Amino acid sequence: MIRLFSCLLALLSLVVSCQKDETTIPDMTFRSVDCDMRQAAYIGLQTPGYFMEMKTFPNTNAPIGYAGLLVGSSPLDNQYYAYDSACPVEADRKVAVELVDDNYSGKAACPKCGAQYSLWNGGAPISGSKHSLKHYNVLRVNEFVIRITSN
Repeated sequence: MIRLFSCLLALLSLVVSCQKDETTIPDMTFRSVDCDMRQAAYIGLQTPGYFMEMKTFPNTNAPIGYAGLLVGSSPLDNQYYAYDSACPVEADRKVAVELVDDNYSGKAACPKCGAQYSLWNGGAPISGSKHSLKHYNVLRVNEFVIRITSN
């Protein structure tokens, strides 16, 4: 019985460790930012599938994240996501992925290397990269406010 339990535990840890996506983007600690979707700057976030770019903290010129953030929700699971804009292939804070076509396509692409990412699917690579976009934590404070934190 103990042997069976040990084998199952080893198998589970192997599966979990294989699913972890190593990132090429350095960890960035920043103070939390609240996005109140009743404010004009964030009203689009009320629409499922909409994503927006945030390069600096609201009302300041202080940079946020490594190369800015992409913030929005997925129509697939109605969850909010925040990703670092830095391209994992380039790993340079001056090379940020950009929203493809419009804010509702659910895709972002690197203007330098052409790598594409699915914003609706956890920032997973579509082409040109083996790494996903770096995630930041998003907490739903209430019906209209989400909070983005670096840890």
